[in-house]
Amino acid sequence: MNKLTTKEDVFNLLSVSTPSIALGAAIETGLIQMLAEKPMSGEEVSCIMNIPGKRGYYWLQLLEELGIIEIDSQGYTLSSIMRNVISDSIRLDWWKYVASDERELLAGSRNLSPYIGVDSIWIAQGLAEPVKGYKKIEDDPERARVFTRLLYNFYKDAKNEFVHKIHMAGVKRMMDVGGGSGAVSILLAQKCPDLRGVVVDFENVCIEGRRIVEENHLSDRITFHGANFLKDDLPKGFDLVLHYDIGVFGEELFRKLWESLNPGGRIVVVFHFSPEENSAPTRYLGWAFRDSLNDPDFGFPTVPQLQAQLVQAGFQLLPGEYVLSEGQTAIQAQKVDE
Repeated sequence: MNKLTTKEDVFNLLSVSTPSIALGAAIETGLIQMLAEKPMSGEEVSCIMNIPGKRGYYWLQLLEELGIIEIDSQGYTLSSIMRNVISDSIRLDWWKYVASDERELLAGSRNLSPYIGVDSIWIAQGLAEPVKGYKKIEDDPERARVFTRLLYNFYKDAKNEFVHKIHMAGVKRMMDVGGGSGAVSILLAQKCPDLRGVVVDFENVCIEGRRIVEENHLSDRITFHGANFLKDDLPKGFDLVLHYDIGVFGEELFRKLWESLNPGGRIVVVFHFSPEENSAPTRYLGWAFRDSLNDPDFGFPTVPQLQAQLVQAGFQLLPGEYVLSEGQTAIQAQKVDE
């Protein structure tokens, strides 16, 4: 997200919903996939997709101006950047979910100005509040499969810095809460031959996670526990609980995680925390603003607020807080007797 520097930038920002709509429609309708398979003329696209009048031609021209597609003597084809974005079927399927979500959000948020002062702009307009992304994953096995595989493919090598920094001496059993594909657990198991891990996530996520762990020949050391960790009971008897970049906090959750630990066990929380009260981490600013349209008090904790939640849940803070190169802060705390 670049800051405005000219009057033209202001105008372009106000009209940014148009290219967003055009790109979303190209993904959801299958146009992106069609042009990835073979070049097509504007007439062919309009005919196949039953687009009336000049609309299809303007749509293709706009997508070309945005760099989403290109045109040559054979017709329109996908640009190199878009071929990279949808380089496999998993990525293409996930972008379809993203486009659908954005369309749903736009249906309510486009009328922000008359409702900026109400608690929920959705309720004020008589609309159903948008379903949270995690709820869609919990309810939809196919969406969960795509999401889990995508995150694993993206993060399977990206967590090495954290894996090298985390202190694992004396850790025999670990719970990776909200661990999804098990990407971090896999890296830690490869580093620590005696480690046994349990990944806790929605059962729909666990199904694909088990396949991924099996592919890495670690099914005997990494298992999955299907649960909603905010509502359901959690397994116990761990030396370490990993809470890595899941964006869910609170004393009640940390009390449950405290109970899952052995005496003297540790929790490690990793996240892009808010820099100060009434501010959001830059990485999640759009997420924070959108969620505030439903819940005005939605927010992410600062480091001191997170530490206070841990202490209130019974933990003793440990030294060794550090910031990773991607900007996340890692905080450690230990279970002490009540």
